[in-house]
Amino acid sequence: METKGTVRPFFALGYSYVVFNFLHYMLFSLYQVLGVSTICALFAANTGIPFTDILSVNTYGTLALCVGIFAIAPLAKKIKLNRIFCVGFIILCITSFMWGHCMTIGAYTLLVIIQGFGLACIVQIGGNGLIANWFPRTRGTVFGITTIGVFAVSFIIVPIIKASVAARGFTGTMDLFAVFYLILGIVCLFWIKETPALVNMLPDNRPMEADAQKTVQSDGSYWTVKQLICSKTGIVYILLFGVLNLCNRGCGVISSSLITEFGYGDSVAKITMALAATACLGSFVLGVIDSKKGTKFATSVFSILFTIAMLCCFFLGRTNSKIGLAMWFLMYFGAGALANLMVSTLVNLYGAVHFNYANRYLTSLVNAIVALAYIIVAKIIAGFGGVTYSVLFFGALSIVPLILSFVIPDKYIPAPNKKEEAL
Repeated sequence: METKGTVRPFFALGYSYVVFNFLHYMLFSLYQVLGVSTICALFAANTGIPFTDILSVNTYGTLALCVGIFAIAPLAKKIKLNRIFCVGFIILCITSFMWGHCMTIGAYTLLVIIQGFGLACIVQIGGNGLIANWFPRTRGTVFGITTIGVFAVSFIIVPIIKASVAARGFTGTMDLFAVFYLILGIVCLFWIKETPALVNMLPDNRPMEADAQKTVQSDGSYWTVKQLICSKTGIVYILLFGVLNLCNRGCGVISSSLITEFGYGDSVAKITMALAATACLGSFVLGVIDSKKGTKFATSVFSILFTIAMLCCFFLGRTNSKIGLAMWFLMYFGAGALANLMVSTLVNLYGAVHFNYANRYLTSLVNAIVALAYIIVAKIIAGFGGVTYSVLFFGALSIVPLILSFVIPDKYIPAPNKKEEAL
């Protein structure tokens, strides 16, 4: 029997955060992965600035995301997640509005940098931290669902943007998105609950076992920055996911151009949507494998698929475009799970209680490596006159994370230091 003042369990709230995190990854992909080429092309058409000039400055946005994680993550212990979300969406509101009204490459670059801080608030700190708090045991399956948003952006948000631009122009579309972000920011102040305990819920909507409980309850232990970054596990994590993400990001940038080089220029839009659907399926499948077989096993499966697909795409696709396209689909099937595996690995190694701290430094260094993707692609296109050799480069480079995927630990690592209050 409930007494007065008892908070009723709110089962729907946690699942609403799953949908919300799905949106986070769509926005991340829109501005830093698959949607970049669309945004750059629309901005180029609106201003007359060359597309390649606009594309290259997106590197600064990724670097700003890294700096943003370093700068904002320490505030997560002092400022509630709902306020961090609110700040992030207000930043996106401002940058979206300004994008629609600025006409120079300098202004675009500045806005991309500011936007990187907003994405750090929403995705890396807010969204991933929220899911780690609410779904510590089932995170593999949950992130397998939410990270589908990275590829779902191709057939959800991108078509909406194109239709809106055709109807009301680029400026009107950016104004519309600005209003949407402002509304979301305000809603987050009242909607986001940092932990399930605040609404009388247990993690994962069920009681936790003792071995899982230790990963979400603070015991006064902590990590130092040096211990995180300079440990064998930290170095392997940075190189494994840094290089793997670099290869994946580079492939996302060249995807439309490669499809055209394969001779399917008239069907780029349809094939891109099919690739996104394949990636969504792969994200879910590898998320389930993550939950059933472990994150390390799922990461190795992904790495093997990626390397095989890329090398076969280059060596076989040059003479048979159908095989090349089939290998591209195989690559996308694996790539759909990458964001999921990154976060799941961090929670698996450091526990939910140390997730934000580990994420602040390790993921920032991963993103610093990823930021090189745009420059590498631009240099290869300039040197070879096409994107085919980018496939060879990223395929060969992906052998490095393939090896590291068998080296990274798969067990929870207790923090080595004890103190009353973690740093």
